[in-house]
Amino acid sequence: MFELKATDENIENSLITNSLNRNDTVFQFLKILYSLKEQFALCIDGDWGTGKTFFVKQCIKTIQLLNLDEVTENLKEYKTRLNTEFAQIQVQNEIFPIYFNAWEYDSNRDPLIAFIYSLINDMDLDLSIIKENENTTIIDKLKKLMSSFKFGGTITDEKTGISYGAEIQYTPKDKPNLLKEVTSIKNIEEIFIELLNDILPERANKIVIFIDELDRCNPIFAVKLLENFKHFFNDNRFIFVFSTNILELKNTINCFYGQNFNSSYYLQKFFDLQFELPKPDLKAYINKYIKLNFSGWAKRVINEIMHVFRFSLRDCNRYFSMYKFICNYMNTAYLVDNKIAHDLIKFVVFPTLLALKVKKLELYNDIVYGNAKEEFVNIFLSSTEFMNIINSMLEYIPEQDRNIPQLMYDLYKNLFVEKDINYDTMMMNGKVCIEQTNVNTLKVMLSFINDMITLS
Repeated sequence: MFELKATDENIENSLITNSLNRNDTVFQFLKILYSLKEQFALCIDGDWGTGKTFFVKQCIKTIQLLNLDEVTENLKEYKTRLNTEFAQIQVQNEIFPIYFNAWEYDSNRDPLIAFIYSLINDMDLDLSIIKENENTTIIDKLKKLMSSFKFGGTITDEKTGISYGAEIQYTPKDKPNLLKEVTSIKNIEEIFIELLNDILPERANKIVIFIDELDRCNPIFAVKLLENFKHFFNDNRFIFVFSTNILELKNTINCFYGQNFNSSYYLQKFFDLQFELPKPDLKAYINKYIKLNFSGWAKRVINEIMHVFRFSLRDCNRYFSMYKFICNYMNTAYLVDNKIAHDLIKFVVFPTLLALKVKKLELYNDIVYGNAKEEFVNIFLSSTEFMNIINSMLEYIPEQDRNIPQLMYDLYKNLFVEKDINYDTMMMNGKVCIEQTNVNTLKVMLSFINDMITLS
């Protein structure tokens, strides 16, 4: 819900602004694809949270733009850069990209039928409006192909352990004996290639299939996909790009074949080239995002949070989305009467607790259950930047009179220990530091991310 989605709009914006400093990597990778003259399988390797899916979608969008003569106004500058970058390469209508999220289909028994469904969608084949007298060849081949696959499912009674299942197979009414014609992988391959011969020429010379999230699939589906695709798509018009975390994929394969199985050697059979995705320039990305969306103390605090908690790209996007959503809601629904929460609450405590929720959930849970007072306080005391910011917020209190550790202990006690006790104010040497209304504001903000927070 709170993660930056790889929508067309977000992908376009990332390419236009080069917010991840990855445009050069996109160009480098695509030049590899355009140089391939025969069937090839590449692996994009990257840790979880490094933006592999986003990178793949950037590549697909760029290929689509390379196939176009005209683009919308917002993309013209990027298109000009592409024309310069690929001036010496024949690119237009060379590649037709297809995205296949393997994880979305891993409950299906057969990866091939899942992929064919995805392929038909990406090629915009609306079979419901095709007139048979105009395209009988394509329809017949699709029917013939579909008849080769079975669909099934099982339900297990948890009490008895007995499983109930059903399996169905598509068989066209007009060709009841079609199953006899398609009895092996070889037959299926021939039919599929015939289908491509009818479809592909008007779109491109090659198909690049981007297979994403393979490392997240169940072991049976992942292994079957790799092995089936290796044998099924034996055609020089196919290029495969597997986007995965190699280490996790090896673990998946070992879960299928056993822990002593040599998964590294096994994967060499499928991947002709391994491309390690460079880690995104998070510092540049964070600075650019913060510069556009924050100012003052918020800017300083969030910069420090990104450093202290060592956020990944996925962590950053999730954090920014949650923070923006909650603050926008509070500004609209709760703070319309200008009862702005104290700066310490709004700009330090809440952003830090939100970061714990994103990055260190176990510690966050200990804190909200009232079991981590020291850990909570030490987060702030151990950061020079946090202490400088808090001191700036309390500059109306003489420096020798400030007791920041005690203030944070009192705040923690009020929030997570003595939840039924309300203080009118939190004082420091006779000076008001935090009003109870502001503590309650923090409770409202935290209630969005944890139902253990009691509103008072």
